[in-house]
Amino acid sequence: SEDGATVLMSMFRALAYLSPLVGSVLADGVVGKFKTVVIGLVVYTVGMAFATGASLMSVHWPFFVGLFVIAAATGCIKSVISSLVGDQIPADSKKAMDAAFTVFYASI
Repeated sequence: SEDGATVLMSMFRALAYLSPLVGSVLADGVVGKFKTVVIGLVVYTVGMAFATGASLMSVHWPFFVGLFVIAAATGCIKSVISSLVGDQIPADSKKAMDAAFTVFYASI
């Protein structure tokens, strides 16, 4: 139903916007930026596998599981990736920093 779809999308968006809080704590205090992004990408891939499997099996519940796994994994990527890009460029190289972030933001 349309009401059910609205609830599911609202929950997805809420989780996608709240999960970066967990991702940033994980990156800053537990495992570091790089490992947080790797964990996020692995979890994101699992979510995509659930969503894809649901379409192949014509069953709905794996799609919803995948959707919420993707939203949770977004927090491990969204909160960390910009600073990880900035860490790759020497701080005294403003031109290289500008070029790197231009490419980064153009790609996302």
